[in-house]
Amino acid sequence: MKVRLNRVIFALAYFFCVMLNAEAQPTDKTQAIGEIFSKYHAYEHFQGAVLVAEKGEVIYKNAFGLANREWNIPNQVDSRFDIASISKQFTAMLIMQFYEEGRIHLDSTISVYYPEYRRDIGNQVTIHHLLTHRSGIPNYTSIPYVWSDSLVNRYDMDQLVKKYCSGDLEFKPGTRYSYNNSGYLLLSVILEKVSGLPFEVLLQKRIFSPSKMTNSGIDDRDKILDKRAYGYVRELEKYENARPMHMANLQGAGNMYATVEDLYLWDRALYVHQLLSRKGLREMMTPYSDSSDTWIPPYSNSYGYGMGLAKVSIGRNKETEMVFHSGHIAGYSSFIARFLEDEHLVVILSNTGNVSTARMNEITQEVKNVLYGLPYEVSKRSLRTSLYEISKEKGVEEAIRQYYHLTASFPYDFENTEEELLSLGRDLMALNMKAAAIEFFKLNANVNPGWKTFHTLGDVYYEDKKYKEASYYYKKSMSVNPKKTDKEINTFNASQRALTSLVE
Repeated sequence: MKVRLNRVIFALAYFFCVMLNAEAQPTDKTQAIGEIFSKYHAYEHFQGAVLVAEKGEVIYKNAFGLANREWNIPNQVDSRFDIASISKQFTAMLIMQFYEEGRIHLDSTISVYYPEYRRDIGNQVTIHHLLTHRSGIPNYTSIPYVWSDSLVNRYDMDQLVKKYCSGDLEFKPGTRYSYNNSGYLLLSVILEKVSGLPFEVLLQKRIFSPSKMTNSGIDDRDKILDKRAYGYVRELEKYENARPMHMANLQGAGNMYATVEDLYLWDRALYVHQLLSRKGLREMMTPYSDSSDTWIPPYSNSYGYGMGLAKVSIGRNKETEMVFHSGHIAGYSSFIARFLEDEHLVVILSNTGNVSTARMNEITQEVKNVLYGLPYEVSKRSLRTSLYEISKEKGVEEAIRQYYHLTASFPYDFENTEEELLSLGRDLMALNMKAAAIEFFKLNANVNPGWKTFHTLGDVYYEDKKYKEASYYYKKSMSVNPKKTDKEINTFNASQRALTSLVE
């Protein structure tokens, strides 16, 4: 009897030890994740809300900074943020639901469902092309004057499509990948035409209600929204209110709001196939673009239906599938990543519009390392912020000296400095610190010689009426410009026009 009792005591002790260890591990991970986001907030002024789930269970959620700076109201985990292009996942889900019901066919063209659309293009572009950013239709948010017109002024949807989403094709449909908001706006219109219901009603009826997403919806910045996190833009020294936008003009492409908790419910609904069959979901998560079409750095990735796809490292010679999307709009930035094999989730929502989504991705990878028991780094202060602080306190020369010291001492932390130096220079220009900005632009041209850095210096000197210097850098920009993408061609042409004006 005594032996049996000892065995029972030993078994119970062993059981409690196991349970204690099982509880300790998530706590350790929670502390590590909390450290990453606290440093992100402290070093880079991150404002927003975050949520991390491990194996489907939330182990960390928190909020940082202010939801309303005028009244000093803090962000909360149930604050509502515009999620911008993360909205595309929901548009793609609705299309796939109609596809499974036989009401929309992926290989059918726009003209089948939207006969009012321009026929010569509508007869060539399929639903599949729109979903995968391979339509060739011009991206309407890239039109130079769109931010002062179509994203502010009120149009009915047919007017908006005719004015901004009906331009001549940029390439033959299906031959190239080019990220495209026009395609998702058109998909939302097609859904309305097929169903006879407003897009907002379809989202509520088919996704939000079944998933119990009670804090998500279509944003209208003219209306009062309970628990809204107001959107801001941060310069180096101050915050400003984000510019006004008529959100209906981004229908289907980026006009949703949500909370981190609601996006967790969205994640869970996908695992139980509550909204779509297993087969349909797999079609959504099939890569249809070449992995060389890197969308969000730092690794190669591809695009499915409203979802970015990548294989990420989880240890030596081990990878797992990450399904993700970023979002950026005036006043807001966002990122969601699902690690499918283990049902991990990272959601980052910010009410600061110029927060880098690529940086959010990097933060997500550090959180992923914690979840998989890999070495991780506490979020570093961005190079841009560090150099600004040094230049403000000790001068530009010392900041440039520190740049060389940092990049030489920690090369893996600063592999690509071009964009950070460009952003720093632009911010300094906005603060009327032109002399300092020029020094950083010159540094960038020296350490990252290329068409973009040379063209930027040309622009700065041109605006400063230093035409000799402007001409020199425009010529350098043109001489090294590979002219492989639309952006590079546009920059080449801009340099050429500027040179012509100098000659004249």
